[in-house]
Amino acid sequence: MSPGPRHAYFRGTVRPIEECRLSILDRGLLFGESIYEVLPVVAGRVLFVEQHGDRMRTGAAALSLAHAVPSDAALSSLGLGLLAAESLDEGTLYLQVTGGAGPRAMVPALGPSAAEFFAFVQPLTLPRHAVTATVATARDPRWVRCELKTTMLLPAVLARRSAGPVDEVVFFDDDGLLTEGGSSCVFIVEDGRVVMPPLSPRILPSVTRGLLGMEAAEVSITVETSPVSRVRLLAADEVGLASTTKLVMPVATLDGQTVASSRDGMCTRLAALLRARYGLED
Repeated sequence: MSPGPRHAYFRGTVRPIEECRLSILDRGLLFGESIYEVLPVVAGRVLFVEQHGDRMRTGAAALSLAHAVPSDAALSSLGLGLLAAESLDEGTLYLQVTGGAGPRAMVPALGPSAAEFFAFVQPLTLPRHAVTATVATARDPRWVRCELKTTMLLPAVLARRSAGPVDEVVFFDDDGLLTEGGSSCVFIVEDGRVVMPPLSPRILPSVTRGLLGMEAAEVSITVETSPVSRVRLLAADEVGLASTTKLVMPVATLDGQTVASSRDGMCTRLAALLRARYGLED
């Protein structure tokens, strides 16, 4: 496991992490009133700030916390400050906004200054080639606002624990349709086309999903949205996972059954396109 960060951006400055303290009454702790983002860092640069910043502001606005999210320019600047403090050139930048501290009440009379924003960077070696993933499925137990990237991750944590030694758990809703993974978006490949479940309140608008769509369009790969049942998933030519830190991973097994994925197929091609967008060399 990588060592923890030594510094954090907290209350306007980069400081030693032991000096960064939130109240025990913080609403992120007590109510899960908290939004987060994870951005990739490559060659000392924070990538996709605009996309992650936009999503963070959208989610924060739903929690009445939009005022606490810094501008894109400020996010880039504080990220560079953290990278310099940690002497880091590859990894992730973590951002979080919480509701701040106050009397424990569902709807307290808190002003705009109550929210807390903090950030830190951690080392992570991003993938230079596509590797296959093992996956388990589960009925989606999460709340019905999964399009907000809140820190209420307990359902995903419990699902991963129950699944045992797999790389990811992918969820199906009560109608038996694919939603997403616990920390990734999921897609299938049929006849050379990439098919993704349609966005809804049960699916996070993944930044990586959007990047995949742009990269695919540039090389004339068709990307469609369509409901995906378990039967359709198992019959697909390939099944893939995509996320900020894993890029694209072909699925090798699903609930212990071999999936018709290929190391030299569409998932591998998409992974190479994303690595190029990240600026990662093989």
